[in-house]
Amino acid sequence: MDLILKIRAIHKLRPDTEWILDEHKGLSFFDESITIPTDAEIESAIEEIKADDEAAAQTKAEAKASGKAKLAALGLDADEISAIIG
Repeated sequence: MDLILKIRAIHKLRPDTEWILDEHKGLSFFDESITIPTDAEIESAIEEIKADDEAAAQTKAEAKASGKAKLAALGLDADEISAIIG
């Protein structure tokens, strides 16, 4: 399991909490009244995060393509558009 995705999943599942993820002791919260998410909950949250990340990347790509098309419609050529957008 990707550690960064696991951390993001824990933050998603238990926002505004303080916790420690130790490779030997596992996950523990400073507030003992907070329940530790199950592996299934974490995996589900990771899948949601991946889907959200993919959707955000797709939205960004679509916005970039739209911006390029609008610049082309204004009369800019491909080199000028590349100079602006990169």
